[in-house]
Amino acid sequence: MGAGAATFPLHVDGALKAFIDAASIEDFRGADPGAIIRGAVSSIRNYDVPDAVREDYVESYSGERFLDSIAYVRNYPTDLAELSPLLAGISTPVQIIVGTR
Repeated sequence: MGAGAATFPLHVDGALKAFIDAASIEDFRGADPGAIIRGAVSSIRNYDVPDAVREDYVESYSGERFLDSIAYVRNYPTDLAELSPLLAGISTPVQIIVGTR
């Protein structure tokens, strides 16, 4: 969900920006991953995510997986700078399920 790792220079806001800019992933250890994921899913416009899909998505971030995912996105600025010359040549088939905004 989203396009955080698909562009460089990086253009992010909201929770993703907070994750990247935080001093440490430990800042999020006490966070409720379910609430954060539900909030992200609820921001999808013009589409009602089925309950089973939403809860599966929440479950995929349970336990340490939420912090692991934050550690991963915190590397976007450096990793995407290194990959930037290759991004334009990557062609991946996708199905767009949410349009603009």
